[in-house]
Amino acid sequence: MVIKEKLYNAKLVKDWCIGFDDLSEHVQDCTPKWAEGVTWIDREQIIEAARLFAKTKPSCLHSRLGAGAQHVNATQTARAVSIFMVLAADLDVPGGNLLTHKLGGFKVPDEIAKILRPPSEVELRRIGAREYPIISGTKETAHFLVPQCHTPTAIRAMLDKRIRALYVPGCNLAVMEGDSRQTCQALRSLDFLAVADFFLTPTAELADLVLPPAHWLETESPLRAYQVMGPRRYNHILAPKKVVDPRGQCWDNRKIILELAKRLEAKIPWENVDDFNDWILEHVGVRFKDIQKKPSQMLSFPLRYKTYEESGFNTPSGKIELRSTMLENLGYEPIPKFYEPPESPVSKPELAKEYPMILITHRKAIYMHSESRQLPSFRKLEPDPVIELSTEAAAKLGIKDSDEIWIERPGFEHRVRGKAKLVERLHPSVVSMVPGWWFPEKPDPEHGMFDSNINTIISNGPPYDPINGNHQARAIPCRVGKG
Repeated sequence: MVIKEKLYNAKLVKDWCIGFDDLSEHVQDCTPKWAEGVTWIDREQIIEAARLFAKTKPSCLHSRLGAGAQHVNATQTARAVSIFMVLAADLDVPGGNLLTHKLGGFKVPDEIAKILRPPSEVELRRIGAREYPIISGTKETAHFLVPQCHTPTAIRAMLDKRIRALYVPGCNLAVMEGDSRQTCQALRSLDFLAVADFFLTPTAELADLVLPPAHWLETESPLRAYQVMGPRRYNHILAPKKVVDPRGQCWDNRKIILELAKRLEAKIPWENVDDFNDWILEHVGVRFKDIQKKPSQMLSFPLRYKTYEESGFNTPSGKIELRSTMLENLGYEPIPKFYEPPESPVSKPELAKEYPMILITHRKAIYMHSESRQLPSFRKLEPDPVIELSTEAAAKLGIKDSDEIWIERPGFEHRVRGKAKLVERLHPSVVSMVPGWWFPEKPDPEHGMFDSNINTIISNGPPYDPINGNHQARAIPCRVGKG
């Protein structure tokens, strides 16, 4: 639509993009009619939305997990959204999508990763390094990505005893990873598990050692704004003072890591957390404690736009790569291509007859992942796990609001249960649930984490996104019943 009707920013394409002709040819068959079949959204609405966005100046586009992650098309979907944003929007202008930048020289995680980077022969042994070089930090990606392992493969490695010890700081892995039963089995298979957390979560219950981390109100750390890709660019560095000193034997998580690194004889330039705070601000030319002395404990910088005109883009070509040379050199599709989910009414129509609903997940404002279920004030607002479905679907299934209902998935023996919540605007073939449910009030060590946690019936097995290794955690066939 945007290309066919010439609604794109022609000057930006001419001066700062490569691969536009290839992209134009590639999307010839991606018509609104085709998109209607993929998305279940009326083609006229798709056309209207594309025109509205492209003709509104300025405009910005914000996408999070729903469209951009947690499925086997994650990488290319994120690229497609970004390309649409580049073509149809005003880039890096007031009111438009803003480019990330190193705010006043504020150091970012990839600079930490460079210091802690092991020798290349060791790095290649990182789980998933050969299969998914993007996430493992190849020479092509090391300048902007923090290396990590492939989590589903790492879980299997625990079961196989290839990983024998694990340190988990502030993460309820047993509840938040796919196939929770398998994940718990993997954690139990370890020779040693250490967890740092405020509460005895199901993951902490499995640990050989639980460390007490300091609360964020008991620590001091340089802060930037969380969202730098939204409609605003925050141009401040904050140096908040701790409210109280850590109690008892609680340590700042960074102190735990630094002391562990020393004992492992890692070569690090930081003696303590204060050193680390100052190092992060090294390019700014100011010490952390100096910012704390300023009004509002804040250092501000002037807002600047179209910064790419000064230094280009962080790509091999220095331009916006509509056709990615990096992905192409690594053997991947250089232009986003849609692949049908591995289990869908299209790819497996027979399965869809038995499991006719499509499972997605969503978040609640008061619960972040698996946090806060133990807080009485929060549980008063949202006491029970809720399964959302449309009023149309509920009527067909004989389900009323607040009924006890269940979700079943192919390949899993157990059901996940919750209370029905009828949502008028939800698609009649879609059901949604908040992940991460566990019940601190139920007996340990499991605390009921398999009863209503949707991750229990989400597989972390293949197929995976070929580029970043994501497993399919959304758009999954399921069925819903009452009782």
